[in-house]
Amino acid sequence: MANRYWVGGAGTWDGSSSSYWSTSSGGSGGASIPTAADAVFLDSNSGSGLITVGPTISGSAVSCASLNCTGFTGTLDTIPAFFDSGLGFNVYGNVTLSSGGTYFVTPYGGSSGGSGFGVNMIGTGTLTSVGKTISGLTVGDGTTTTTTLGDNLSIQPNSTNGASGVFFLYGNCTFNANNFNVNTQDFIVYDTGSGVSTTVNMGSGTWRIWDNTFGWAIYPDLYDTITINPGTSTIQMGSTYSAYMPFTGGGYTYNNLTITGKVGVYDNNTFNTITTNYIAGVKGIQFGASSTQTVTNFNVGNGWALESSTSGTRFNLSKASGTVSVDYLSIQDSNATGGAAWYAGTHSTNVSNNLGWTFTAPPIVIGGGVTISGGVTIG
Repeated sequence: MANRYWVGGAGTWDGSSSSYWSTSSGGSGGASIPTAADAVFLDSNSGSGLITVGPTISGSAVSCASLNCTGFTGTLDTIPAFFDSGLGFNVYGNVTLSSGGTYFVTPYGGSSGGSGFGVNMIGTGTLTSVGKTISGLTVGDGTTTTTTLGDNLSIQPNSTNGASGVFFLYGNCTFNANNFNVNTQDFIVYDTGSGVSTTVNMGSGTWRIWDNTFGWAIYPDLYDTITINPGTSTIQMGSTYSAYMPFTGGGYTYNNLTITGKVGVYDNNTFNTITTNYIAGVKGIQFGASSTQTVTNFNVGNGWALESSTSGTRFNLSKASGTVSVDYLSIQDSNATGGAAWYAGTHSTNVSNNLGWTFTAPPIVIGGGVTISGGVTIG
């Protein structure tokens, strides 16, 4: 493995010129163009201009063994971070960005002409973004890959290019959040073929998913294995769109889901807590028709509507024991079950086709075992 340093200022990283590459920081150009076996350095001697990566070298993805941008003050622009027919920017080890560099500028870069950093992480490596926002991340290409976060990850959306803002796991890989936060437009897990295994170690951080079509999207395959280790993480989802932003859980177990806007929850999933914290422009929860969401805690605040994805077909909310107490909700096509007592409160609207809900406040137990319910008042 050789070291290669960018020394040419603004330019294009492809196969057309070796004048940008040196064997030392600030050295003379003319070294060979880096390959997947070489470590690449963009540093304080690389210049402060725009470096555009690729899109290809001799028809293949631009690649390197590792990327270290410590000291770099320029802008790095790659094509969207998707493993697709060999395109993208592939790094087979660690990626370290710089606090003085620019890695996300609207509109998203590469073939669309703007500036943004998207990377395909392959092999074993750590992504350290030093507080910088990037434009896209893919982990894996179908070969064995393990990617670990070195700090919080922020992937921002962009309305002009559907590839931006996406965090994509491409199968046969392990992603370790390492207890850091993840902020992205979409999170997609998709296995690539029979017998592959994908593991997501969510840790203790907050995963903020917001404002696009895919949302949280886990697509298991009959012949593949996807493992979600939720840890003590919180998934926070919200949308400013009028349509429901999907949480497609794949039938897995999660810790906490906090809904901040208009969200649809699909597949049969298990949660420690489903709760609401209204911060987006619209709000509402749609549950997949006939799906079952099993919860330990269900804490939905005032003013929320609960409905099925198919009018007239119930969704199921299941809690094994205890009492659920909510109020000021609009509820339709819901079956509240599992053994717990489900109280919708006196101010909630029983729209239609509900089972298991009691549309009153829960009874109050006072000293001596006296139970007060049904509007009875003492004093």
